[in-house]
Amino acid sequence: MKTIKDVAKLAGLGIATVSRYVNGKDYVSADAKKKIELAMKQLDFQPNAVARSIKIKKTNTVALVLPNISNPFFLELAEAVETNLMENGYKVILCNTHEDERRERDYIDMILQNRVDGVVSATGTYNMAQRFKKNGVPVVWLDRFSGSKCNKVVSVTTDNYQGTVEAVEFLIKKGCQKLLHLGSNLGTMPAVVRYEAFRNVCAAAGIDYSFLVYKMLSPAEIDLIFEQGYDGVFAWNDSVAIKFMSQCLMRRLKIPEEIQIIGFDDIIFARDIYPALTTVRQPIAQLGQATCQILIKMMTEGEGEELADIVLNNQLVIRKTTKE
Repeated sequence: MKTIKDVAKLAGLGIATVSRYVNGKDYVSADAKKKIELAMKQLDFQPNAVARSIKIKKTNTVALVLPNISNPFFLELAEAVETNLMENGYKVILCNTHEDERRERDYIDMILQNRVDGVVSATGTYNMAQRFKKNGVPVVWLDRFSGSKCNKVVSVTTDNYQGTVEAVEFLIKKGCQKLLHLGSNLGTMPAVVRYEAFRNVCAAAGIDYSFLVYKMLSPAEIDLIFEQGYDGVFAWNDSVAIKFMSQCLMRRLKIPEEIQIIGFDDIIFARDIYPALTTVRQPIAQLGQATCQILIKMMTEGEGEELADIVLNNQLVIRKTTKE
């Protein structure tokens, strides 16, 4: 394995000069830089990242903590975050918690032991945020917020309430009189806000409505849904909407003539399935960009000033699972 000593010898420079260049510390002349870079390229020299990070107290590494990458929304979000960070010289460690608290704690320990420069978390766990901040690790919540500024963690989200209101009002406008919200277990901020918005719109319009947690339904309970006469469904995400569409098609229920369906997120599959899914589009690229801009600012400039949360607008995308 080639060393700094080998680079210095080939470049015709002192070891100290090469060391300053590799570690990014102190002045190195333009002429010396050219010689060092040429020697490193000829030798295929790769600096020891671990040793370098200890010296300069910086790893150029960010941990991305996600609840479940089986959800295409989080896969697309991960790509947006990774792309933005890599363009700014940072590597990304993916931590998939599977919505398991023990696995999340293990990841927190690993992140702190490996001296990452910052964390992007889409789990929104209060204890996680407090541990990172206690250890001086900048953290930004993505697609989550606590509902309280007591933890002083910056969040980047979309307006879940606004997006849901537009979706439910559209279903009512298109003639739906009995609505079903296929939601989550209300353990996360987006699930809670989307349910509240759904309930409020239905109540204000005098519409008959129900709420069910789709992933907890047995086959028999799913059968019962189709006996209740729902003519409109708002699913809390596209994955649930697509699964429910399959159930409708299995029963030869016509979409959107007999039942209209709207999802949330606008994952890539939403436009590729048949019929194409009407959904609330979250601006995934902008979410990733805004999150990375804030985190990089925190990592490079410190956390002296309190940064404001960012809330982006969603867009209702009308396709073929609702009436024209």
